[in-house]
Formats: sequence, C-alpha cells, structure tokens
Amino acid sequence: VHDGQGNFWFVHNSAGIVKFDVKNNSILSVQHKNGDATSISSDSIASLTNDVDGNTWIVHASGIVEQIVTNQSSYKVTYRTDYLKRLNQNERFDYQLYADAQGDIWLFAANGNQGVFYFNKKDKSFKHFHKDAPVLRMNTNIVRGIVQDNKGLIWIATDHGGINVIDKKGFSIQYITHHEEDVKSLAQNSINALYKDDQGIIWIGTFKKGISYYHENIIRFPLYKKYLLDPKSLPYEDVN
Repeated sequence: VHDGQGNFWFVHNSAGIVKFDVKNNSILSVQHKNGDATSISSDSIASLTNDVDGNTWIVHASGIVEQIVTNQSSYKVTYRTDYLKRLNQNERFDYQLYADAQGDIWLFAANGNQGVFYFNKKDKSFKHFHKDAPVLRMNTNIVRGIVQDNKGLIWIATDHGGINVIDKKGFSIQYITHHEEDVKSLAQNSINALYKDDQGIIWIGTFKKGISYYHENIIRFPLYKKYLLDPKSLPYEDVN
C-alpha cells in the first residue's frame, strides 16, 4: 500500500508489517511483542489501509481490527476491536479494508460470503450490509472490492450482483446491473476488480466481459426505458 507520503507498506500473513521509507531509505518492521498491549495483537495480517488523518488501520486474519499511529520511530496500537473475531468465532478469513474520504472503514472477507461491514470511526460502531438484512440489504453477499465515488457514494463490486451502491446519508442501497437491452449498461454482473483513478473515473473489471468504466460527466443524458426483466423500469416507452 502507498500512503501518499512516499512510503510503501507491505503486509505478510505471518510476519507482521514492513514499512519502506523512500525518503530516508529505511525499513521499519511492526510486529507483535509478548506482554506489550500497544503492539499489534498478532503477526498474521490480512490487510492494511491508511485513512485521511494519517492513521494506519489493519485487520488480522482472525478478524481483530486495530488502529496504529506513529510514536517516534515505532508504531503503537491506539484502538482495537474484536467485533469480527467474535462474530465469526475466530474463523480466519482474507479480510480486506477500505478507508473512505470521511475516515470511516469498510471491510469484507474476500474468501467469504458475508457482505460488507461498515465501521464508524467517530462512535466506534459497526453496521452489517448483507442480503438477508431487514434494512441494509445487498443483492448478494460475495464481495470483490470497494471504492468511493466523487459524490461520496460507496461502490461495492459483487459476484453476480453487479455493483451495490451505498449512500452513507441514510444508508440506502441501489443496484447497478447488466441489462441485455442496453449496450451502455454494466457489461456483466460478476465483478472481479474495482478501481477509481485520479480523474474520478471508476474502472470495473468483469468476468469474461472486459472492462466497464463510469464517470459522472461522461453520460450527461442517461436513457430511461422499459426493460423486460426489470419491473422497476418504465412500464411503457411512449412518452409524451
């Protein structure tokens, strides 16, 4: 992971974290230390990300989530939660992290079937988005990636569910899916990769259907029409 300050972070599934400081040409190793509660809880790290405030967040394969901050030449854990570990009864997953523009954290298990977990950094609370949820309902639980668009909406790439888009204001969900009758719709509903570049364009890698891309200024006049398989589309196309 590149932290925006010229440094590179590497995680290892059994050797903790290594930070490479390009400016000083130095390497710092962050590992668990027995008896030190401010050290990371284990050396088995699944994923790492940096938030807008410069804090580093890590998630362990066990599900423990930690925030670490710089303390002179070392890193100390300033917050820790075992919510996911308790929820999944210590089962190990390939958890992935994403920090949005507000500094909140989104998590999912790349090799699991659990939907998405949202962590509010301010009040330290979790929300769980999944297909069986009474309100925060996704159309599938298999997640492949997360990005935030220029309007602050959270795009979630799924397997067979297209893109699930979450609005943090009220936490509503809408779905971007493939329509056979619309050549400008998402190319396919099984998404393997999701990436937003520095121009705000979102690139979507699909399963055997190439790449779709989106920017709010590319399509100024979207087409609303009747789709045979979408009951929420227009009932007729004769518009006066």
